Amino acid sequence: MRRTAVGERWAAWRRTRARRVRAALWPLLQTATAAALAWYFARTVLDHPQPFFAPIAAAVSLGAAVGQRWRQAVRMMAGVAVGIIVADLIVGLLGTGPIAIGVVVLLAMGTAVAATDQPMFINQAGASAILIVALHRHGTGGQRLVDALTGGASALFVSQLLFPPRPLPRIDNAVAQVLESLGDALRGVAVAVEERRHVDAGWLVELNQRVHARLAALGAARQQALDIARWAPLRRPSLPEVEAARSRAAHVYLLANNVLSLVRATGARLSEDVPPPDWLGGAARDLSDACSILAALPGDADRARARNLALRAATAAAGPEPPAGVIVGSRVRGTASDLLRVMGDRATLHA
Repeated sequence: MRRTAVGERWAAWRRTRARRVRAALWPLLQTATAAALAWYFARTVLDHPQPFFAPIAAAVSLGAAVGQRWRQAVRMMAGVAVGIIVADLIVGLLGTGPIAIGVVVLLAMGTAVAATDQPMFINQAGASAILIVALHRHGTGGQRLVDALTGGASALFVSQLLFPPRPLPRIDNAVAQVLESLGDALRGVAVAVEERRHVDAGWLVELNQRVHARLAALGAARQQALDIARWAPLRRPSLPEVEAARSRAAHVYLLANNVLSLVRATGARLSEDVPPPDWLGGAARDLSDACSILAALPGDADRARARNLALRAATAAAGPEPPAGVIVGSRVRGTASDLLRVMGDRATLHA
């Protein structure tokens, strides 16, 4: 029995690692290609005897998330340039000892910090300055700078020209992640209402953290998709679609605000032993199911079902309510309306 359990854990460990490698394989192949091209060009075309900066620069540039690589490459090249220039000046004054190392790191990173707060720029300024001092050879500063620019250019060539990523799936997947969390939140509301139990404060805190983390990832995905469509020539025709998807995705923030407000309002009523409206459990479950359907990146038939669920929840919340139920009804209608906007539906509701 024990041997079987160990074998199952080992098999699960291998499957996890295999999935991780498969997911990273294509970006790794791109990085390897860019590094090889950078080395070849610097060594063969430019005739630099030890162009190690070129493949390093390419690998560092492509280490960024897809969609951020051109920014990473530009920051890397700028940081390396600052480090090399500062190091060359200091080596001419202080030589290559430990004092020179300390001074060049201080000045190179200080200059970078004064220019920007981007870690890539700052770290590359310090790293390249150290390498110039530690591996100093007279007259090689200019070569190192050209090598770094070669590596960055190689990274841009591979990521922006040869293999630009598709921008729309980045937005779709990020939206799906948020909708998944909001579906869980609404399902929690439905269960709390149906079982007449208090909303756990720890669950509420964890929910807020998860939703806001995924909203931050959505913001990054919206910007990355726009950058890809603008700067990758092969993806530029998709710019109108990306703009439309970004506009729909913007409503996810309003949707999240309504859902979290609904969770808090429901929790407050339950904690005060105020009976929630009879329709609230069913409406919250309908909205949860709609979020789950949309999170699965559905086809037209499923989208129509999600639309009907949202409309049914809004209809249930549209009846007359005592003053204590007005806020809950407004949040349910607002959630339904925002769901329709996320779908790009013109038939939105008045919350």
